Amino acid sequence: MTLDALPDESSVFIDANIFVYYFTAASASCRRLLGRCAAGAVHGITSLPILLEVAHRLMIIEAQQDQLVRGSNPGQTLARSPEIVRKLRRYEEWTLAIPRMGVEVEEVTQQDLIASLAVRRATGLLTLDALVVAVMRRLRLAHLASADHGFRAVGGLSLLEPGDLRAST
Repeated sequence: MTLDALPDESSVFIDANIFVYYFTAASASCRRLLGRCAAGAVHGITSLPILLEVAHRLMIIEAQQDQLVRGSNPGQTLARSPEIVRKLRRYEEWTLAIPRMGVEVEEVTQQDLIASLAVRRATGLLTLDALVVAVMRRLRLAHLASADHGFRAVGGLSLLEPGDLRAST
């Protein structure tokens, strides 16, 4: 199902890639979904670990866009270049804008971490993706906005994907 198919008044957990596609203008359907959250038509929810992932990815994208890093491992280049990291600002503004866009940021508990271990064992999802599922289950959320095809294998979850992307992450 696509993001645009989400009915009004629904609650949806929003994965990191949706925010990245929004801020990099890679997806009009991500822009529409977050616009619906801002307008109050849809209740968007994410988690603090997702915000951290978004901040990290947007930091790297900003450094690449500004041609401050090159090569196959820009994260490693940034880790070794604190002088470059200190120059970056847009990723901060973008990350801090998410709660102002009508998206609720959910805290993650130790119980969520423990539950995510069982999710990982059952589904084969990586750590943060399993944590997303654990938080969604605690909150009794059925809808997940993500371009990550790995979530397709999770039962009881309605994956809503951007319909305007060729390759999903």
